Amino acid sequence: MEKIELIHGTTGLYRLNYSIGNINIYMKRDDLLDFAFGGNKVRLFEYIGAMVKKKNADKIITFGSVYSNHIRVAAAVAAKLKVKCDLIVLTTNKNNKISNGNGKLISYYGANVIYCAEENAHEFIDEYLEHETKKQINYFWIPGGGHMAEAGFGYVDAFNEIREQMEKLKVTFDAIFLPTGTGTTQAGMIYGAYDTNCDIYGVTVARTKERCCFEIEKMLEEMSKLENKEEKIFNNKIHVLDNAEQSYGMVDGKITQIIEEIAFADGIFLDPIYNAKAFCGMISFLEENKNYQNVLFLNTGGSPNLFADW
Repeated sequence: MEKIELIHGTTGLYRLNYSIGNINIYMKRDDLLDFAFGGNKVRLFEYIGAMVKKKNADKIITFGSVYSNHIRVAAAVAAKLKVKCDLIVLTTNKNNKISNGNGKLISYYGANVIYCAEENAHEFIDEYLEHETKKQINYFWIPGGGHMAEAGFGYVDAFNEIREQMEKLKVTFDAIFLPTGTGTTQAGMIYGAYDTNCDIYGVTVARTKERCCFEIEKMLEEMSKLENKEEKIFNNKIHVLDNAEQSYGMVDGKITQIIEEIAFADGIFLDPIYNAKAFCGMISFLEENKNYQNVLFLNTGGSPNLFADW
C-alpha cells in the first residue's frame, strides 16, 4: 500500500487516573496527531492522499456534516498536495452552517465550501459530480468520512503502534473501544488485531448498529482483497455498541458530565460529538460487563468541535 507522510512519530498511550471499578483505562491520543489538528482522519488520509497523487488529480471532492473532521483534514491534505478542494457540507434545520471549530480551520486552506440540505444530499452530490465530469475536471471523489478500504490500513498502522506500546508498558489490552461512524477506523483496527485476543468495540455516533456492522464486514472483505490474501473470517470479531438514543450531534448532560470528569481527572478534553459520546457508551458497557482488566480507549480526535455551537 502506498501512502504519503502526514504523521511524524507515534501518539501517546498511557493509563488514565479515571477508572471504572477495578478496570484500568488507558487512552491512545490520536487527537494529538501532528497534522491539521489531528484525529483519525489523518491516518486515513495518508493512504487516500497517495491515491490522489497516483491519479494526478486536479481536485478533491468530498462531503461531510457541519461537525465533520473529515472535511477539515481533506482541505488540509488538498492544500499540502497543491490541488483544489470542493467540500459539500450537509445542513439540517438545526445546523445550517459549518461548525465554528472546524469551519475556521477550513477557511485557512482555501477550500470551496458548498452547502446542501441533508435530505437532498444524494441527488445534489450526483448532479455535482456529473457537472464536474462534463467540465472534464480530473477530480478525485472521496466518500464521506474517508470510507475507503485503502484508508482502513491507516488503522492497521495504528494497531502496530499499539503492539509496540503494549510491549513497552508491559500490558496487554483485553479490549479497545472507539467511536464508530462510517466504520473505516474500526475495520482497520479489527484487521490489524486479527491475530490477537483483543476485542475491538465501536460505539455508534451516527449510523445504526446494523448499518455499522454491515459496512465494517464489507470493508474487511475489501481490505483482504487489496492485499491478495485469503479471505479471513471476521464475523465474530465485529463488536458494535448501539448508542442510538443519542442522535448524531446531540449533546446531553451525560456527555457534558464525562467531558468535565475526564478534564478534571486527566487534563484531557474529549470532543462532544464523537469521543465523549463513545466514552459514555464504553462506561455503560463496562459497568455491566466486568470481565476485562485492561482496556484501551482510542481517542480519534475532533478537538475543534469543542469550540463549536452544540
